[in-house]
Amino acid sequence: MKLSKFLICPKSLQRSAFLALVLLAVLASACSQNSMLYHEAKRERKAGRYERAYFLVVESLIMKPSNAKAQELLREIYPMALGHREDNLRRILASNDGDRFDRAVAEYTALEKMNIAAKKLPQLRHPKTHIPLRITIPDYSQELNQAKLDAAEYHYQKGIQFSLIANDPQMQRDAAREFKLALEFVGDYKDAEMYYEQSRQRGVRRLAILPFENHHGQGKRYAGI
Repeated sequence: MKLSKFLICPKSLQRSAFLALVLLAVLASACSQNSMLYHEAKRERKAGRYERAYFLVVESLIMKPSNAKAQELLREIYPMALGHREDNLRRILASNDGDRFDRAVAEYTALEKMNIAAKKLPQLRHPKTHIPLRITIPDYSQELNQAKLDAAEYHYQKGIQFSLIANDPQMQRDAAREFKLALEFVGDYKDAEMYYEQSRQRGVRRLAILPFENHHGQGKRYAGI
């Protein structure tokens, strides 16, 4: 048997060493980024920006689920971030403000983003105790859809009111704006598209072009009224 069969090619050694270095560099970069995310989350938590801290620590744990400190930080801040949004919603929905549904949509959308982020987390267990960490963000999708319908109806009715008050171009532009807002909340809401086009066209200022005689001998000119 030839000796060459038992020898490793120098080129193979070089490739293996290169791949090992690349792997180490990737791991080091991941650890560094994970550490940066965790420490930034701690700073945001200290500043009282719990929701921002929540998203940062979730991203950190997606990269390194076994980070016990990040797990503990998540356990601490997620109820704070959730509670802040829920408190906002209670105040908004208890008010009689005309834009309360618009603001409710914004709050429910933020809660849904928290829910989506939580679903991206891998299974979390404490690296020493192996106790699982579970967080539960309620599903607000139905409430969000209802808030969008309520907001769309509010702006739709305002558009109807503006459009019926007068044919004044500014009033019609206001109506068009309200119908457009309704459509932004619900894309095919009732006949808002038709009313939007009607109000938009009525809101365009038109110029009447009339001929007049030029008494300086240069023929007819035209003026806009």
